[in-house]
Amino acid sequence: ALALCITIMGISYSSAVNAHKEIPTGGNAVAGTASITSPSIGNVNTNQSSDRAIIEWNSFNIGNDAKAEFFQPNSNSLTVN
Repeated sequence: ALALCITIMGISYSSAVNAHKEIPTGGNAVAGTASITSPSIGNVNTNQSSDRAIIEWNSFNIGNDAKAEFFQPNSNSLTVN
């Protein structure tokens, strides 16, 4: 992969681009059962197998071009983040 960083007037454009793909990080299920994966840059998936789950995150930011999806067992399931 080729990385490009352009700095004009103190603004790093690679940081601005990366912010658009920023996803939640450091997720840990502290109650219930859930696995967290990042299948590609700018995407994070939470696959919950219990009806209830609590997930603690180091950060929970979702950039403009990023996607965070939660897959739960049914329509009555609940996740607290």
